Amino acid sequence: MRNKKIKVQTAILTILFAISILFFSPHRLADATLTPTVYVTPSSIKGITPSNNFTIKVNVANVTNLYGLDVEFTWNPNVTKYASHNVHIPVETYPDGVMHKPVLPVEDQVDETASMVGPAPGTRYWLAYAAESPAKVFNGSGTIFDMTFQVVSIGTSSLSILACTLADQLGNVIPSNVQNATFTNQAPPHIKPPAPANLTVSPSSIINPSLTPGNSFTVNVHAQVDRLYAFTFMLGYNSTILNATTVAGNSTFPPATIVKTKGQVKVSSSLVSPSPPINGSLSLASIKFSILATGTSTLNLHNVTLLMSNGTALPINSITSGYFSNVPQKPSGKAKLFLSPPNKNDTKIGDIFPWNVDIANATGMYDYQFKLSYKQNVLLCLGAIVIPPNDDTNFDAEETVNNTLGVLAVRVQYYSPALPINISGNQTVVTITFMVKGHGQTPLTMSNADISTITGGSLNPVVTGGNFTSGSRQVAIIAIKVTGESYDGINYMPALPVKMYPGRILHIGVVPLNNGTFSTETFNVTLHANSTVIGIKTVTLAPLTNTTLIFNWNTTGLIPGENFTLWAQASTVPGQTNTAHNILYDGSVFIKLLGDINGDRVINIADVAEVAAAYGTHPGNPNWNPEADIAPQYGLINILDIVTCTKHYLVKY
Repeated sequence: MRNKKIKVQTAILTILFAISILFFSPHRLADATLTPTVYVTPSSIKGITPSNNFTIKVNVANVTNLYGLDVEFTWNPNVTKYASHNVHIPVETYPDGVMHKPVLPVEDQVDETASMVGPAPGTRYWLAYAAESPAKVFNGSGTIFDMTFQVVSIGTSSLSILACTLADQLGNVIPSNVQNATFTNQAPPHIKPPAPANLTVSPSSIINPSLTPGNSFTVNVHAQVDRLYAFTFMLGYNSTILNATTVAGNSTFPPATIVKTKGQVKVSSSLVSPSPPINGSLSLASIKFSILATGTSTLNLHNVTLLMSNGTALPINSITSGYFSNVPQKPSGKAKLFLSPPNKNDTKIGDIFPWNVDIANATGMYDYQFKLSYKQNVLLCLGAIVIPPNDDTNFDAEETVNNTLGVLAVRVQYYSPALPINISGNQTVVTITFMVKGHGQTPLTMSNADISTITGGSLNPVVTGGNFTSGSRQVAIIAIKVTGESYDGINYMPALPVKMYPGRILHIGVVPLNNGTFSTETFNVTLHANSTVIGIKTVTLAPLTNTTLIFNWNTTGLIPGENFTLWAQASTVPGQTNTAHNILYDGSVFIKLLGDINGDRVINIADVAEVAAAYGTHPGNPNWNPEADIAPQYGLINILDIVTCTKHYLVKY
């Protein structure tokens, strides 16, 4: 029975590899830190004059478990014209080659017009081979093919591997590096490196209370660039305040690819050869927002990628986001009497520290007074010093301290020939010295407070006290953990970073911590995916304890191709002065297209092979793969899962 099952799976794989003759498009890898390496030798060819020939080889080094490959290769036919090539597959025929027989040739075609359908744009030679059972895997190094060119003119020709996919016997992509070569028979021009780009949201700040709900405004994503050929950026915003209604890319570029999700816009575009790159100042796109409510929103410019015509990333000097507010501005100029800063904390009993009383916006001030109350078991007042706001010494000052009741009273009165005092900004008028007496928390309440004029009239100041905490009151988010749930309700641990089909459930564990030392804290924990709130939970924790809160995120309706950053926020607790750890960004979720088993943004033979490798399995079987369980009946991988994958064959997103 087992041998019959193996034969069935082998037959399915053979059929699917044959299908790829018409449709195969390889997965592209961009991580240059991994081995093995696919490379061109020699790496540099110089000085060969027209009508002469030269030969290069495309090789692979240090590969393990090689069972299939796809190489897309290009050159400049105006300088180096194709003459001939030889494929070095299998090693039984070509001892210096790669892969063992039997092998299935999938693609082996040359087209110097680069008009082949399927491979990457610009491909002039497309080679794809797959081993067939019972072939052994190939380990080691060897030549994939050689190619001979005739030099037809003076110039430079890149000899480039546009894309390369190496696959193992289970249909997994083998990560690889790529090293290209160059032919030239002319002196290379001196090319300065591109100047670093600067990107801004323009205008950078829109603060206008008259922009009420129902109105709209437009911003531009502006760039100062050198040799720009392609761009991608994302602009995030508060979706409860704004809605992006119209997005228009720069007309110099082809129509932009625009993806709008809740609270975010993604814009991408690329010039097409022979268009020259763009230099100077330009608007990449304009975004029109309709205003939904009164409030504020950061226009967060992020995930910016700028590319040159050869695919090299342009350096970026700065990215400046924007800001919107239509909140009515509060009138300024009202007199204030307040503790500065409003909150303080200390962890050590016996520490001595100062605390200031400030006055702001006081015009015509002549006298002031206040009473400050505090918990006498937490703080001990050692005295107060009056600090005149000018050089006038014609005043009387009274300071009374009663630590039994926890009260400090201060009264300052000017007399002739003193003139009224004007304080336009903030100015300290009293410095109070406290000692930490015990652990705890106390409000510092101001009462009987007033600022008066020379005639005895009151300036009716806004009076604000403060809060003191002895011992730390701190909460934090220390971890975010993700568990997936397949279509049939079976939980599993997805690989990191998380790649998930829409419609599945994510169980996200958020770990809050009460990092304080003396009090039980009750606070809210909010989990976000980008600007979307997944849920809010209230938690109560004793000092120095943590727990795990489980949030369930139903991904139904999410758009394949989007990335979501997970972040959680703990609300602050009274007396908390250090909020550096209240927010934690930890992990991302990529929404993939149904059938993209390995999550590489293209459905190709590697994905089909993974479904076939799990064919006939149930949860608990050794080869069970929940990512291949993509069609009812769920819990069994059968021909319906195969068909569901192949119906999206060669789809890129």
